[in-house]
Amino acid sequence: MSFSRRRPRHSLARACSLAGRLCGFALVLTCALPVAGGESTSDRVARGAAMQQRVYDAKMPADDPWLQMSQDQVFAQIWTRPGLTMRDRRLISLTAAAYAASPPGYISHIEGALDNGDLTPAELWEWLIHFTNYAGYPKAAPVWAEIRIALARRGVLPLPANLGPGRDPELDRRRATPVEPGPKR
Repeated sequence: MSFSRRRPRHSLARACSLAGRLCGFALVLTCALPVAGGESTSDRVARGAAMQQRVYDAKMPADDPWLQMSQDQVFAQIWTRPGLTMRDRRLISLTAAAYAASPPGYISHIEGALDNGDLTPAELWEWLIHFTNYAGYPKAAPVWAEIRIALARRGVLPLPANLGPGRDPELDRRRATPVEPGPKR
């Protein structure tokens, strides 16, 4: 048996791949991200908590270690990066959570998108149509049910024709505003 053909057991790529399969894709991305130079841990924690509150429009418990890890890895290091708007990040995150069939993930992004004005009800329906045709009806059906629940709770079903993009210039401007960049890395 030749050992030269075996992959290294403890390579960074293998560790990140395993972590991603166990904990989700965001951990894989953060394995390769450098920590901002000169930024204190408390500053990063505060930045992550503020972004998480902005994304979900809710204050999260400060004493939960899993949420603290999420605030640091996902919200302080990913959501605060320059280059994409909040709306862009919301669409990517909603798509990833829906494709992973993660109800807590896609429900929180549906609610957050509607509460924060990242997506109008009409845009959420358009996203669902697009998602359905790429991911398939079995993946999209539970998401469709949650969108209907979220819209019904807000009294928006059936969808009026005047809810699409271009109908509210101020809301369109807010959605297109880029995320403020975090400290230089």
